[in-house]
Amino acid sequence: MPPLNGLLPPQFLTQLLYDKLFEISRNIQADRRIEILGNLDFEIKGNIDKKKRRIAKMKGNKILIKLDAVSLPEDVLSYIIAHEITHIAYKRHTQRFWKVVGLIYPDYSKVQIQLARTARS
Repeated sequence: MPPLNGLLPPQFLTQLLYDKLFEISRNIQADRRIEILGNLDFEIKGNIDKKKRRIAKMKGNKILIKLDAVSLPEDVLSYIIAHEITHIAYKRHTQRFWKVVGLIYPDYSKVQIQLARTARS
């Protein structure tokens, strides 16, 4: 999908991404594969930190996500949310971490490949 930034107002893109993320998180919670305690929130940012390739980061009960993610397919966004939610319980990418990611989003390895290709292009 071509980048949308510059073609549409940032406020519109921010709201579009926010709505997508909330719908995905509601679906994850509705699946009842994992229980999320407290309120999960999202903050859309132009940049998260100095790591240019970083798309998202967990900070407290909030997932910081780059505005550029608005152009990502829904399956990739679902994986990103599952990945960041798992960071609530596990800070490092251990075997347990990946088991929980797989519990939330079983096809995560396929999406990781897709995300890696997107990052390279």
